[in-house]
Amino acid sequence: MFNNFQPIVWIIKPVQCQDYTWFDALTKCASMNMSLATIDTKEKSDEITDLLSKTFGNVNGMWIGAIANGKDHHYIWISTGNEITFSNWSPGEPNFQNAQEYCVLTGWTDKIKWNDGGCYSLQGVICDFNDYNYNLNELKEFYEAKLQEEMLKEQELQNQLQNELAKEQELKDQLQKELENKNQNQLENEQELQKQLKQELEKEQKLQSQLQKNQLLLQMLLDYRFYNDDRNNINVTNYLKTKKDYQLQIIAGHSFLKRASTDKLREVFQKYATYEKNGEHFMTSEDFVRKFLGLFTDAAFNDESVRLLAGIADTSKDGLISFSEFQAFEGLLCTPDALYKTAFQLFDRQGNGTVSYSDFADVVQKTELHSKIPFSLDSPFIKRYFGEKKQRLINYAEFTQLLHDFHEEYAMEAFRSKDPAGSGYISPLDFQDIMVKVKKHLLTADVKDNLVAVTEGHKVSFPYFMAFTSLLNNMELIKRIYLHSTQGNRTEPVTKDELLYAAQTMSQITPLEIDILFQLTGALHQTGRIVYSDLSNIAPEHYTKHITTRLAEIKAVESPADRSAFIQILESTYRFTLGSLAGAVGATVVYPIDLVKTRMQNQRTGSYIGEVAYRNSWDCFKKVIRHEGVMGLYRGLLPQLMGVAPEKAIKLTVNDLVRDKCTDKQGQIPLWSEILAGGCAGASQVVFTNPLEIVKIRLQVAGEIAGGSKVRALSVVRDLGLFGLYKGARACLLRDVPFSAIYFPTYAHTKALFADEDGYNHPLTLLAAGAIAGVPAASLVTPADVIKTRLQVVARSGQTTYSGVWDATKKIMAEEGPRAFWKGTAARVFRSSPQFGVTLVTYELLQRLFYVDFGGSHPTGSEVNKLKAIDTSNVRINADHIGGYRAAVPLLNGIESKFGLFLPRFGHAQPQSSATTAKTTS
Repeated sequence: MFNNFQPIVWIIKPVQCQDYTWFDALTKCASMNMSLATIDTKEKSDEITDLLSKTFGNVNGMWIGAIANGKDHHYIWISTGNEITFSNWSPGEPNFQNAQEYCVLTGWTDKIKWNDGGCYSLQGVICDFNDYNYNLNELKEFYEAKLQEEMLKEQELQNQLQNELAKEQELKDQLQKELENKNQNQLENEQELQKQLKQELEKEQKLQSQLQKNQLLLQMLLDYRFYNDDRNNINVTNYLKTKKDYQLQIIAGHSFLKRASTDKLREVFQKYATYEKNGEHFMTSEDFVRKFLGLFTDAAFNDESVRLLAGIADTSKDGLISFSEFQAFEGLLCTPDALYKTAFQLFDRQGNGTVSYSDFADVVQKTELHSKIPFSLDSPFIKRYFGEKKQRLINYAEFTQLLHDFHEEYAMEAFRSKDPAGSGYISPLDFQDIMVKVKKHLLTADVKDNLVAVTEGHKVSFPYFMAFTSLLNNMELIKRIYLHSTQGNRTEPVTKDELLYAAQTMSQITPLEIDILFQLTGALHQTGRIVYSDLSNIAPEHYTKHITTRLAEIKAVESPADRSAFIQILESTYRFTLGSLAGAVGATVVYPIDLVKTRMQNQRTGSYIGEVAYRNSWDCFKKVIRHEGVMGLYRGLLPQLMGVAPEKAIKLTVNDLVRDKCTDKQGQIPLWSEILAGGCAGASQVVFTNPLEIVKIRLQVAGEIAGGSKVRALSVVRDLGLFGLYKGARACLLRDVPFSAIYFPTYAHTKALFADEDGYNHPLTLLAAGAIAGVPAASLVTPADVIKTRLQVVARSGQTTYSGVWDATKKIMAEEGPRAFWKGTAARVFRSSPQFGVTLVTYELLQRLFYVDFGGSHPTGSEVNKLKAIDTSNVRINADHIGGYRAAVPLLNGIESKFGLFLPRFGHAQPQSSATTAKTTS
């Protein structure tokens, strides 16, 4: 049925004028199971012209599905891959202006003609449907069959190409032999072989061209299947120019940065564009690099480096950056592989979508690294990429591998330069010099400081050198091996033998690399074991990602060494303040549960007629609302809030303080120290807790007797006096010390278990960890809480009175039995567990929101340590860096740090004026 199938248009739908780039338009059409319109006949062109005229009248441009397939000015239909045969161009079009107008729009004039335009300009969209009289499943089957057919053709062409390459190599070998043994007859043979070789090369070129065309069609078919399988998750990010063909690259997912609007971007551009030509504004190299990006701000800046960096955005290579180029570069910065694409445009000196040997050599020779350790640009490595005669052109995909391999090759080249005798050894100082200059991005402060120490004064062999760099490159894999060995425990020490055993499944890790790892950690501490934090200290190329947006960020000290006693007092005051706020929030959330718990614990059984007012906690909750109203659940809240602030604050502050003092240099704290820190926190809070508890309890139970006199907090304080406020303090200590000693270590370990693979804790995991830790802590100390409550309430007539902790224990056991000690356990757990969960999550989130670096410890799990491509630590925030330009400076820094392409910052020449820096063309 589909042997002669051709897609036909039966509906044409314009979509929101002035809203899309060409790439966005392609995605929009695909999301509606349509494609950008293919106008391949006059009839269809007339139909669209009529529809647009009737619908919009005078339109200003609508994208259609035509795009240039290279610099030969030929255009193809994106839906079929076929070259355009019918066209409806405006006079003088296509003019390929500024070598950038690759995409086609219609509706450019009142006669609705075609024009070529910059693909990132914003226009309307025309999408069209296929003929839906056909069954969609059958249509898909047709495309699948066509896909299989084209894949077989591609394989056949690949085989033919391999055969031709083999023949070519055979002829080359014969030619080489002839050249070695020349005579008159052999010269004739040589000419014949040269002729045959030329014919083979022509065949090879034809096959290559045919293969490229076939791959383009194959890509179109794959695109069709992609659109139909996942049309709700499509993001067309870029079209890659090559010299002869246009290859579509589709990436599913979302952009890493949201693009800026055209209006805001134009406003920023006009602010920095100082050069005007033919009524149009342009940025010069200095405008873009020094003023807009804020780089090379020194008066003695290196002019050549500035021009090189500006050339990344200046795709026309005329020394001026137009708005369309400015906008196009902003779009590039939003792509996932923006770092490599930016580097590619740095090397693409001609702006033709490829990198030649001269382009590559020109940039490399201008780097600071080349001036310190020259790289041989005539080496076999260069010839393997650019060919024996260095005439081969490298496209983007190949360039990414070249850049990666070049950086690794540079290290080996540096080793050879330090070993002129070819002994295979270099001195420890030469080793340090190479690592600092060539592999700087792999070195953390700990590794850099111990480069000579790990060699133990011995010469460094080439295998050791390669293993060292390989280890630093593979630290993420080492981390996974460690976590596999410890079953996810980040604090369990691991020996060398244990890590070697776990590494057996990873062929990338060698025993020599494991030896070097333990040499590095041995320079940091002599334990013979490693923990996860050791790997984080050694792991290169990491940055700290702050998941929570910071409302304030203050750096109190430059380094931990600057921590004075005053700074430590300020840190405790900061924690105390945030702990007060967190405690108030937690207490308010769970106060009704606390009231029910108190009344249940104060209820006596067997000693007073009519004493049993509540059957259970739920019954108590209902009766309080029935007899006292909803506000009755918050009776005594005010003194509770007044006291809970210092209570929770002192507890959290003391726990953090003791933990800090007990934590070693590797960030590890033993369990006994965690228990001690919790116990100290519990003991310290009693100073505030006991007076508040006794006032709160007497207010909470005051509403139990109907018609009783109204009790106020001040009257309770006057009645008790100073020493009376500490009645039951020993019971309070008996409850709070073990509670905190159980709670804080349990919270810390539960929180670590809930952290993701990057060590980050989502607020919900903090809440869960706090709530879970509260269950054992609250339930196990309930007997002490019952005793404390009985001591602090006022016994009514006929009730048993208690003189102390031991007296209360004996009398409760004798009169009510052991079960009385566990009264209110459920209410206590339901109160303490969520209260501490809310308190701890609030405390940690406040520290994330209002961040102050005192040079001490920070809450674990508040930041993400990830492998980085760019370094943002020293980037100055510029409000004009919107959309993709927020990543511009970090990306340019990343080109330096990741690939070692440091450009000279200073030069001897004085900077030129903005107007004279640009090379203008008529």
